[in-house]
Amino acid sequence: VGSKRFTESYILGELIAQSAGHAEHRQGLGNTAIVLAALKSGSIDVYPEYTGTIGQEILKRTVPATLEELRQELKPMGLGVAIPLGFNNTYALAVRNEPNAPRTLSELAARKDMRFGLSHEFIGRAAGIPLGILAAYQPALKQPVMAATGILQTIPSLALLAILIPLMGAIGPGPALVALFVYALLPIVRNACTGIEAVPQGLKQAAEALGLKPAQRLLHIELPLAAPVILAGVKTAAVMSVGTATIAAFIGAGGYGERITTGLALNDNDLLLAGAIPAAALALLTQAVFELLERATQLRRVKM
Repeated sequence: VGSKRFTESYILGELIAQSAGHAEHRQGLGNTAIVLAALKSGSIDVYPEYTGTIGQEILKRTVPATLEELRQELKPMGLGVAIPLGFNNTYALAVRNEPNAPRTLSELAARKDMRFGLSHEFIGRAAGIPLGILAAYQPALKQPVMAATGILQTIPSLALLAILIPLMGAIGPGPALVALFVYALLPIVRNACTGIEAVPQGLKQAAEALGLKPAQRLLHIELPLAAPVILAGVKTAAVMSVGTATIAAFIGAGGYGERITTGLALNDNDLLLAGAIPAAALALLTQAVFELLERATQLRRVKM
């Protein structure tokens, strides 16, 4: 017995498995396309599915069908529909239990102050460089700073987003931006620290001999020389952020990731590609822009 990756499917799959006796329940196989492929290949023998999903996603029907019509159209695929389970998947509007909470759709329509939270079923680097400089100037802080940014980098994306939601008390762009900021820290901090440390000691001593203050030495000597290395770290962080941003669709942050997740959920390859291709193109474009910036920096250094 198979099931998809959401609570209702888990429960229905478990009910079928227990009713069948010693059946094995393979939970959370994935979306409709994955579970359907498992059924066709014989990896599973049965899984609970909504008649509407069978009609729209598997048979690509535009109008509802009866059980008999579904059976006839599935027969050439070597599949069939068993007896209905007796469940009605009715949706309802969830609101807080407040005295003035709307109880009907007409009351809801009059409440312009309320915000909707809808899922796909209903709807189609600034801190890194200072930290790196601090780590380069204060050897005692280098290891703690690198360790902290490294630990943050190892936290899985979805886990970090899940942690940020209760901490920030919100979903959407807010937690997503914080997560992107956290993931961008390590490459920028590491490259900034490495770039500053790579400046020859003789140049630093020459700057001191000329009477330059530490801030002047940093601004006019060390940062210009470390710029290519720092820019490489910013480029890495930017490209990583483009990829990570698509995952933020799981917490309602929108973007191309929303198309990808909706396409996966609805088994819609066109919608899936409409999100994946622009996201990949944006990552390549970001890479190209930073490559040009790096070349411009190198040419400027040669002219100097």
